[in-house]
Amino acid sequence: MKKNQKISIILFAFILLLILFSYFFLNKKGKDTELDIKENVTINNQIEIKEEKNIKGIEVEKVLNENKLSYELKVLDKSYISSFNRGDTLEVVMEKLEQERDDFSFKVSKHSSLGSFVEEINNIRGSIGKYFIYYVNGEMADVGISKYVLKEGDIINWKLE
Repeated sequence: MKKNQKISIILFAFILLLILFSYFFLNKKGKDTELDIKENVTINNQIEIKEEKNIKGIEVEKVLNENKLSYELKVLDKSYISSFNRGDTLEVVMEKLEQERDDFSFKVSKHSSLGSFVEEINNIRGSIGKYFIYYVNGEMADVGISKYVLKEGDIINWKLE
């Protein structure tokens, strides 16, 4: 009987240690810590780094989106400031702007080798001898809107010349 009691006591102690170890190991995160930092990185057509900090019950969230860049588009007397994804062409950005804003529209003509060219913006159409020409940061562009890839901070200025 003493042998069975020893085995029972050892088995009971082992189970008790296992329960205590599991409790502390699984509830380690439940302890009140000064600073709890997690990082999630999501890659889905854009890179988003999300950082959450929990400092004594106060949650702070900071989202850095490395693919969202800004640009300014000027058309005659109007100015639009918006964002775009890295790699977007001017045509894609203008299509997005047209969907987002009621006060912006444009029409293009497509040429197989040259790309897309703007014929009309905000219901103003080019005429004989006057066409919409765009400038990038003060320099006249040398490609169509389907070929120009925007860069951070670009200022696109459309003129009827």
